[in-house]
Amino acid sequence: MNKVLLAFALIALFSGASASRAEASSSLWGTWKAAHKKQYSPSEESHRRDVFLSSIEKIARLNAEYPTAKFILNQFSYLTNAEFKAKYAGALIDHKL
Repeated sequence: MNKVLLAFALIALFSGASASRAEASSSLWGTWKAAHKKQYSPSEESHRRDVFLSSIEKIARLNAEYPTAKFILNQFSYLTNAEFKAKYAGALIDHKL
């Protein structure tokens, strides 16, 4: 995802009125889904969008807290920490080697 687009979206999302925040978050959500080729059933769409918006809030907080680091959206921004850990962390290791 384009860093300029992300920066603009984050600024718009967290500095504007609630109506423009909703528009910015909706636009960013649509752009992110298209970039990562994600489609959800109507019943899951709302949950994934909420998780995504939580990721944006976390990214903004971490970037403010650690100015020498750069936290950005990525292909996992639709997953909760628990979902990410269950799906990608904790690979099974054969201890019999």
